[in-house]
Amino acid sequence: MISQTLCERVAGLRKYGLLLNGIYRELPSRKSVFSEELPVVNLWRSHGICNTVFPAGLQGLQGSARAGFGPSFSVSFQTVHIMRLIFLGTGGYHPNERRHTASILLPELGIALDAGTGFFRLPARLKTSNLDVYLTHAHLDHVCGLTFILVPMLRGEISQVRVFGLRTTLEAVKTHLLASEMFPVLPDFEWVELDTVLEIPVPEGGHLLWTPLTHPGGSVGFRIDWHDRSLAYITDTTAPGDYCEFITGVDLLIHECYFPDELHDWAQKTGHSCATPVALLAKQANVRELFLIHVDPQRPDDDPVGLSAIREIFPNTHLAEDLLEIEF
Repeated sequence: MISQTLCERVAGLRKYGLLLNGIYRELPSRKSVFSEELPVVNLWRSHGICNTVFPAGLQGLQGSARAGFGPSFSVSFQTVHIMRLIFLGTGGYHPNERRHTASILLPELGIALDAGTGFFRLPARLKTSNLDVYLTHAHLDHVCGLTFILVPMLRGEISQVRVFGLRTTLEAVKTHLLASEMFPVLPDFEWVELDTVLEIPVPEGGHLLWTPLTHPGGSVGFRIDWHDRSLAYITDTTAPGDYCEFITGVDLLIHECYFPDELHDWAQKTGHSCATPVALLAKQANVRELFLIHVDPQRPDDDPVGLSAIREIFPNTHLAEDLLEIEF
């Protein structure tokens, strides 16, 4: 029999965001308890009544572990790695007083998705000496920030930079953005073409996949899977597109939402997305959480896309802001 005290402890711990069958996921406040590595105790009962993972050190837990749970239980210690993600820029086209253009950083992994004007914030937040930058396409609001990391590279603060993209994207960046007439010092980047690469290994045992997207000039979307979490980054395309299967089941979907629904015709004209199709896509793809980015810079207000209508379709939706940090 499981003691009533133990059951009460486990029930109480579930209030902190525990999921059954082994993955510690989220808390009411993302920033209240998380750390880069969170020790946990794995409590397992052979009859399947309790199979969960919870943080070590919560009230009464370690004492119970020392005391033992009887013959039906075993206790093991493991480490859950919490990944940080920083929105360096969340706007589209050009910066405004509230938002810089698109760039996402996983600082402990040395991974950046796009290099818009928000990329100037990267050196102060990067936790590795090497950096891999994955470009969705060559439009200036997604690549101009590559020129911002020259000085940190010359100082040795960033020792290696690999830039991934389609061949046409990389050639456009090298030929135009980094032309000597435009930028006289050529950064010592390593250029990696995605065209013949289907899957790329990333730190912490993950792998990155890409898929083509429909957009003037072309674009790609990215998905990264680890053994216990996943994310997808989709920007500069018109939802729903034909990429639902590609993003299905991800924990974290970062998707552009340039226009509110009343400007849906402009979404079609410009190759961007509006509110309702993005929400319906997130629901259809059964993602866990949706963060909206690449919003219209003409709308620096608190709600440029119509969040209440989006949340009626997909409640777990957030409008990302510059320098928002999340842990997943």
